[in-house]
Amino acid sequence: MATFLNRVLYTFLSGLAFYALEAKDLGIYGHVFAVEEENLLESLKQKVMNLSKEQVEAMQAKIKERCISQLQTPRSIEGLQKAKTYRSFYVDPALCTERDILNHQDHVIVPKGQCFNPLTTIWHLDTLLFFDGSDARQFEWAKSQKDQTKWILTKGQPLELEGQENYPVYFDQLGILIKKFGIQAIPAKVSQEGMLLKVEEIPLLEQEVTCATF
Repeated sequence: MATFLNRVLYTFLSGLAFYALEAKDLGIYGHVFAVEEENLLESLKQKVMNLSKEQVEAMQAKIKERCISQLQTPRSIEGLQKAKTYRSFYVDPALCTERDILNHQDHVIVPKGQCFNPLTTIWHLDTLLFFDGSDARQFEWAKSQKDQTKWILTKGQPLELEGQENYPVYFDQLGILIKKFGIQAIPAKVSQEGMLLKVEEIPLLEQEVTCATF
């Protein structure tokens, strides 16, 4: 019960919005007293503790239903188009430090501006396939190249697809990878070429294919 209550409180607090109010100096009128403000967390905890067993069970069921729904059908990534033009370009995954990295004795261990390419420590990066899992044509495209690829959905139901195909399926939550790789249309493929990543946006209808390589 304690664990559940903590989760309820965390969920509630994470949804609170704080607004900045314009302050004006109106001066001091009357007596001034020290403000004794009740701890918000303690107040919420007390309110939850006062709920009946039925109310807690109803809250549990509602939260469970919401979590399952979000897992089964995550929010699709907005702004992506179906690829109508073949486009390919390269991405350098190297990371460069913006400041000196110090150890516990304040000695510089990584100087500002030093770059590191994570591909130097990876023997071979599996090809990443980004596609709409609810699009039959894109799904068949992904199935045609199952070996040594990772499926990353931008829309659809990853858990259902994983169970159906008995194959790991991921979902690009919040479109983090899509933005990182600069993908604008799907299906798309990201593969390793030396110390670079090749990004390809691949149209699936032959009559729509034109090329634009960068």
